[in-house]
Amino acid sequence: MANIPPQGSAVSPFPAPPEYAQMYTSANIKTRKVLAPPPVPSKFTVYGEEYNLEDEMIPSLASMKIQQLYPSNANWRNELKKLNRSAVAAFLDLIQILIRSPDHPERAEKINQIRLIFINMHHLINEYRPIQARDTLRIMLENQVKDINEVTKKLRRFLDIGNEVLSNIKKSLQVLPYNEGIPEYPLTWTVEKEPASENQEKPSSSYPQSSEPTGYKSLEELTFIFQREKFMLEQLEKDGQESLEGRSKIDKARQRFKGFYSSTTSDDLMDLS
Repeated sequence: MANIPPQGSAVSPFPAPPEYAQMYTSANIKTRKVLAPPPVPSKFTVYGEEYNLEDEMIPSLASMKIQQLYPSNANWRNELKKLNRSAVAAFLDLIQILIRSPDHPERAEKINQIRLIFINMHHLINEYRPIQARDTLRIMLENQVKDINEVTKKLRRFLDIGNEVLSNIKKSLQVLPYNEGIPEYPLTWTVEKEPASENQEKPSSSYPQSSEPTGYKSLEELTFIFQREKFMLEQLEKDGQESLEGRSKIDKARQRFKGFYSSTTSDDLMDLS
């Protein structure tokens, strides 16, 4: 009961190795302070068939006590063609025997001969299975490399498109006559205005802090920009330093106002002024 985890606790589908596994370091194994892992069995049984890792991958026909009909150092293509012709000839002989005398003893002899030919053909083909597997693996790896190269080309093309878009945005920001030393929003300032009527809300003396880190998106923020420019012009008028530069700031503010908030009508802009 002590090993049962409490209810509600998370249980990993892949449990951690036991604590004694930490003792199996390279130094401890070298000095034999811990037991060596058990040897890997060389013989095992799968689905009732025994396998021995120490034996050859493809046992020879001689080890299976089967007659080999082809030389070991011959060309396998030519030998397969010879065995194929021999199988066809033996099959035709078997048909002739069955036509003349189905119960003749040569019938069983020809059947065993055809069986031996097919065993040799299959064994010769199986000897080249490792070569086939190696070529199949090579082709599979080449296809994987080809697919990876295509994906890499697509990613690089998308990256170039993204860099081009960012470059165009950067150039557009440099061309826009917006940043002329104007303080960034939010900015706290005070403007004296006439008292509001009963039906009109009194404007706040300080602009509220915004949680948006960048950009002028709302109508209140755009109005703030316009009123700030107007406040700068009023200060110039009070000091008697009114000039075309002050008037141009109002015009630029109105242009920026129209650009950032295109749905605002000209009457609304006049009301703000």
